[in-house]
Amino acid sequence: MIRTNFKVSCTLVLLACMGVWAFIVAHEEPHEGRLPSSSETADRPQQKSKRELVSRLRAMSTQSISAPDIRDSSEESASSDAVSRKRALERAKKTLALYKETTTYPYWSRRADGSTMHLIDWQKTYPVGQVWAADAERREIRADLTMDRLFASPGETLTAILTVTRADDGSPFIPDEVTARVEYFNPEFEEWSKAKDVEWTRQGDQWRAEIQPSSIAPLTAAQRDVNFVASVRRGEAFSKELRMPFRYVAAPSFVVHGLAGDRVVDGSLELTLDVEVIHIGPTLIQAGLFDERGETPIAVYDDYFRPTQRGRQQVAIRFFGRAIRERGIAGPYRVRALHGHVRPPGDVPLELFYSVPDEPPLVTDEYPLTAFSSEEWNSPERSAKIALYEDVIRELEPSQKH
Repeated sequence: MIRTNFKVSCTLVLLACMGVWAFIVAHEEPHEGRLPSSSETADRPQQKSKRELVSRLRAMSTQSISAPDIRDSSEESASSDAVSRKRALERAKKTLALYKETTTYPYWSRRADGSTMHLIDWQKTYPVGQVWAADAERREIRADLTMDRLFASPGETLTAILTVTRADDGSPFIPDEVTARVEYFNPEFEEWSKAKDVEWTRQGDQWRAEIQPSSIAPLTAAQRDVNFVASVRRGEAFSKELRMPFRYVAAPSFVVHGLAGDRVVDGSLELTLDVEVIHIGPTLIQAGLFDERGETPIAVYDDYFRPTQRGRQQVAIRFFGRAIRERGIAGPYRVRALHGHVRPPGDVPLELFYSVPDEPPLVTDEYPLTAFSSEEWNSPERSAKIALYEDVIRELEPSQKH
């Protein structure tokens, strides 16, 4: 029984390791600034091969451990062995099914759904708020802060909105004082420092403030971690600060001039972007493919481009054919939410974000749905991993002798 439990435990550990390995490989970044070819994919550093892992599984399953003072009848041992093996087999089959499901699409493109909204609606911010005081009638008062978007390109303005209300019915409350500022993290002193005071404008039951990060001197000197800070006060006893981080760049980090062309390649839609590389460093490109009117998201792209030189050049991005085919919308298509960041070399510690306006629209040629493949994603790594899972399952099948 001890040998059996050890063997099953090793099998479960192996399955867990395989699952982590599969996830990492499925999401690793490509090593070149374009979609990898099959020959490049085959040259990637591999983890343990199928044969090595299966051999190790078989070797571990024959090992024994000492078991002093453990006595089980052969009937109980056989029963426990059967139960443990059945559970391990069920887990192996579920793991294989989950792996196949999560790798239906390649890591660089998949369909637009609830799991990819962070790429489509990437400028979305999340309000911060809290009860912080009470009025003369002991009714709780809360403050809520939001911003219209997350990132500001050079010359763009962000708008902050503050509301102060009674928590029970949402009726407005006027505090004694409302102030605001932009702060940045100063690595020299390892503390947050004020970059600029910001004025509020009262509009109905709200306070609004506008900031242009690229015009604030401390933020243009170097790329910084930054917050917008709203402060409210009632009397001398109650005060509260609400912080909301945002992103900015003081100068362009990566420029997309437009769409240079589009075509179908291997059953997927490939777009060629006309870009200008400013920093030689890993450049993340993320985008959404929409219907012609830009209303219905179809697929997303999410991968790195690795330029080797600065200046004007072209880069290809590809939307997976199956994701387009499943959505059932023929071309033309429109690209929106085109954004990302650059990781420049040297002393700059933060990513430099960039975004491309949705206007003027980036629109492709017309394409029938039949132009796109309905096949699942396939690669040497995926095929090898599926075969490895299947070997493990065969090892656990009741018909096998161990």
